This record gives sequence, structure tokens and C-alpha cells, in this order.
Amino acid sequence: MLVPLPELRQLIQPTPLEQGGRDAFANYVPSRSYEKAFATEAAGHYGLAYGQRTKADAIRAALKNCEILDRRCEIFAGDNELMEADRVSGSERESGETVR
Repeated sequence: MLVPLPELRQLIQPTPLEQGGRDAFANYVPSRSYEKAFATEAAGHYGLAYGQRTKADAIRAALKNCEILDRRCEIFAGDNELMEADRVSGSERESGETVR
């Protein structure tokens, strides 16, 4: 049985975002490498993850990639859905709480 892929949504690019982050986000949106997530922090740094087993795994991996050098990052998008800014942070990832 074939399962249809979800429709791609156009996401508004997070701001601020450094040039590398803008390029990465432009590639992130059309990617069908689910499960995926995109994390950002206030100075414009970012982290992302593709091809994870679950959305929660993708979120944890994107946060880990963003939080290099002790940055405080939050998830901007999970798959092609915008996430509430205060919903999923690095502290939630560390505590092992369920990610929605």
C-alpha cells in the first residue's frame, strides 16, 4: 500500500538567520526527508535534522545541532509545520519530556 506524502507548506523564513541558515532553510522546506526539524536561536544560528525515525527524534537532533557552543535554541519547524516558540526548547529535550 502506498501512503501519499504530505503536501508541502510554504514556511516563512525565521529571522534573524545568518546566510548559511537562510540557504539551509531554503533547502529544508521542500525536502521530503521526513522526519525533520529546524531550530534557531536569537543571534541567527541554526541547527537542523533530516531522516529521523520520529518527529521527536528530529527535534532533539536539530536542537543538539543548534546548541553547539552553549547556544539557547528553540524549534522553529517540525516537518513542515511551524512550532510555537516556547513549546520545545533544549531544556525540554534534556528532561526527556514528550515532544508534540
